[in-house]
Amino acid sequence: MTKISLNEKTSKPNNKFKKFFVNLWEMFCKLFFPSKIKCVCCGRDLVKPADIEFCEHCKQKLPYLKNYKICKVCGTDISGMSDFCISCKSSKREFVESRSVFIYKDNVKKLILNLKFSNKPYLAETLGAEMAELFKTLNWKIDVVIPVPLSAKRLKWRGYNQAELLTKSFCKYTNLTLNTDVLEKINDTSQQAKLNYSERQTNLLKSFKVKDKQSIKDKTVLLIDDIVTTCATANVCSKVLKNAGAKTVYVLSVARTSVKIPQEKGLDSNKKLI
Repeated sequence: MTKISLNEKTSKPNNKFKKFFVNLWEMFCKLFFPSKIKCVCCGRDLVKPADIEFCEHCKQKLPYLKNYKICKVCGTDISGMSDFCISCKSSKREFVESRSVFIYKDNVKKLILNLKFSNKPYLAETLGAEMAELFKTLNWKIDVVIPVPLSAKRLKWRGYNQAELLTKSFCKYTNLTLNTDVLEKINDTSQQAKLNYSERQTNLLKSFKVKDKQSIKDKTVLLIDDIVTTCATANVCSKVLKNAGAKTVYVLSVARTSVKIPQEKGLDSNKKLI
């Protein structure tokens, strides 16, 4: 089925049509591609129904971060003797720790792009279940779980917030408290993926606000997103949440990208920025 292409200037009636189309597409997928019986990577039949819909062949090839040495703060893959990446050594993080299930590449990249841009919201089920499995290995005591929000404009264009879908799946498998009405994105900023290192750091300033301060007051918050790249979004959201009364913030995502620091002010471009 061909994906309908709609830009962000779509009229209100067409936005409603797209939402209807997305719901119809979900129903179609559930009817003709039942969940928990086929691998979401290759389409092979699973040996038995599973919440995490990866066949053993594909699962062995997925770039799980648990197989790498990672920074103890931000969770990016690192090498050498240090326990911290160069950015966490030199910059303050507003969150306590950030962890991701995968490195953002290969089939993981394809799955996330399909979730975000190809009207395949059902992929959030498997990816959320993977996040829940990782969470069970962490010693985090969480009071409330919230997704990184989309702006109203982008939410209308896409039809759903992929981070919210991931959060709902994650909470289903962990029984943690979900609140999707805490953070609000008030400015429709440029997409982070299109920006360079310096632009990412300033793009999100004053872009988020807390709508319900009482729900996070003196609580430990888990912030969920699909991808963490430079930690700019995670850092800004964490700061906003703490300023609104949250005690501490942890970050969990499906995947983590590795970004090189630009050659400026003597920085080595071969070293990683997270």
